[in-house]
Amino acid sequence: MYKIDPESSLYIRSKIEDIRGEGKAAFLCGEPKVANPYTGADGELWDEGYDLASKQNAQENKL
Repeated sequence: MYKIDPESSLYIRSKIEDIRGEGKAAFLCGEPKVANPYTGADGELWDEGYDLASKQNAQENKL
């Protein structure tokens, strides 16, 4: 069995997408943006996911 190297780029990309996904899910569940559980760079990734979901929702509502 292979061990996952936490320094590998694949692992890092996966974690980035996980955190962005958490932000998107929070928006879709109706949580406020201040509910961001992260700080620093991780907090910014969560905010990106939240903002992306918000923009997608606004575009869908315009149609």
